Amino acid sequence: MTEGLTLGKRITLLLSIIYITVLAGLVLFNKHNATQLSKAMMKHEAELIIESIVVATANRISIANFKRVTSAIGANDAVDHVLIAKADSGVILASNQAELIGESFTSSHFRFSQLLDNLNFNQAPDYFYFDNQLIYLASFEAVSEDRRSLEDLIFILVINTKQLGNYIALSNQYIFFAALFGFSITMAMSIYVIRSQAIVPLYQLLNSIRAGIKSRKPKKVSVQRSDEIGELVNAYNDLLDNLLSKQAELKKETEKSQLAAQAKSDFLAVMSHEIRTPLNGVLGTATLLAKTSMTEQQQQQLDVITSSGQQLLATINDILDISKIEAGKLVLHPVACEINQMLKNVVDMFNASAMEKDVSIIANYTNQTSYVALDDVRVKQVLINLISNAIKFTEQGTVSVSVELTATGQGKYLLTITIVDTGIGLSEAQIDSLFTKFVQADASTTRKYGGTGLGLAICNALVKQMNGAIEVASKLGQGSRFVVTLPCDEAEKPKLNLDAAHTIEKVVNAAILLVDDVPLNQHIAKAMLAEHTVTTANNGLEAVAKAKEHQFDIILMDCLMPELDGFDATKQIREFDINTPIIALTASNQSETKDKCLAAGMNDFLSKPLVEKDLLNMINQWANRP
Repeated sequence: MTEGLTLGKRITLLLSIIYITVLAGLVLFNKHNATQLSKAMMKHEAELIIESIVVATANRISIANFKRVTSAIGANDAVDHVLIAKADSGVILASNQAELIGESFTSSHFRFSQLLDNLNFNQAPDYFYFDNQLIYLASFEAVSEDRRSLEDLIFILVINTKQLGNYIALSNQYIFFAALFGFSITMAMSIYVIRSQAIVPLYQLLNSIRAGIKSRKPKKVSVQRSDEIGELVNAYNDLLDNLLSKQAELKKETEKSQLAAQAKSDFLAVMSHEIRTPLNGVLGTATLLAKTSMTEQQQQQLDVITSSGQQLLATINDILDISKIEAGKLVLHPVACEINQMLKNVVDMFNASAMEKDVSIIANYTNQTSYVALDDVRVKQVLINLISNAIKFTEQGTVSVSVELTATGQGKYLLTITIVDTGIGLSEAQIDSLFTKFVQADASTTRKYGGTGLGLAICNALVKQMNGAIEVASKLGQGSRFVVTLPCDEAEKPKLNLDAAHTIEKVVNAAILLVDDVPLNQHIAKAMLAEHTVTTANNGLEAVAKAKEHQFDIILMDCLMPELDGFDATKQIREFDINTPIIALTASNQSETKDKCLAAGMNDFLSKPLVEKDLLNMINQWANRP
């Protein structure tokens, strides 16, 4: 019932209950006290009156004298009845009420007659409370009126309680209201003290905590007290000190982590450059050798070189991808995609390798032809990894690839990619570790099929980053089924680029400035650009100088060079209002590098190892621009 009440309201409610309880106790006590006080006062009044009777009885005065005493006692306002009666007959001899003289106790209308049965004449005077009155009964001996004998008499005294009761009630009212006033003052002071000493400091603490949460900058509470509230505030301040200390430590650790991540990213960029540079030499030379006349054995050896180089390049790309994902630096770039065309392009890549293994690839396209927004590069990467694995682990049989695009309403779609193979399959234990990086099904799988164990880990990470899910169902020896679901938004069909709509004309004898600090890279690029006029520069300083001296159609700029790198060289060239298209040639394929190239003023981007077809297309594309 009190769960929704604040502490202040709970304390007020509790004090109110205490107040009502004490008030009720005061009323009951006042009533009981009034009764007891009334009895005590009546008894005291009776004792004062009885003293005269006791003296008289001790002296055994005559009945006539008792009558005079009775008349004197009856004159007292507190006395309701006073009378003397014969013990044997009950006849009243004297009374303050004349009409009772001569009556008898035995009369039915006399209300005290029933008390006679309880009267013990051999004992001291008895007090009785009857009908809210104090009645004093006593027996004594008195000299008869003829003075010849002693006669047993009964003395009855009835104290009038009405006047006394009014007095007592008035007195008790004064006492009650005085007690009530005092208790009310005490309660008010208690509420004030509790509020000022407990509730207000607690609210100060609470408001400080709330303000700290709202501003995300908590502050200490200043309360100079040594009681429990002070201990609570001190505990909060200590907790806040610890929290701020932990936050400072966490900030330092975060900064260290960020520096480490940046160092890792820089290291990967450098390693990518250092590995891709010789790979560019290997694969570039292989490309040049392929144009020469060779024997069949030499052609086979060249194919081995090319295949091994491409496999090494794929491994490097996988390692870089997983590193970027772990560092949180993988950025998605959604574009308008047509799913069926994307699937066809990917499947066409594997037709030759599948035929070599006697494996059939079946592609099932979606009936939904809407364009959707997806990072086509990353979706293709997932498709390529999954299809590649399916073909790799299927000795013979089929690999089925299906895509389904389902509208979910309000411009939203769900892309479902299903890849089913009839390969070696997986056990339950193997499925559990399937998406762990650098882990394959078992050692024999690694020996037989090769691979780094990164492909599926990358697929899983990419799918999660695209807010999708990947599920696996497989039985050992019966094949596997991979299902990828990706949410996506509807996208407009890309507008036709009029420049791209026409076939790019082949450019011959373009004036090209090739900037690279590695002689082998210069040699390979010049060989690929044999139909053009190529001028070389060994670093950024030479590139700036030659760009100022001569006019070129295109500048091919390496990014990492001694003395002056490609980024700063490009900035300096642009400062001279030289608008020659500058194409970055870099051994890094990270998106950050591409963004850095564009920010420096470069126009496009080519990743090493260079592919002759891509390089010539880039030359044709930019050399034809006005």
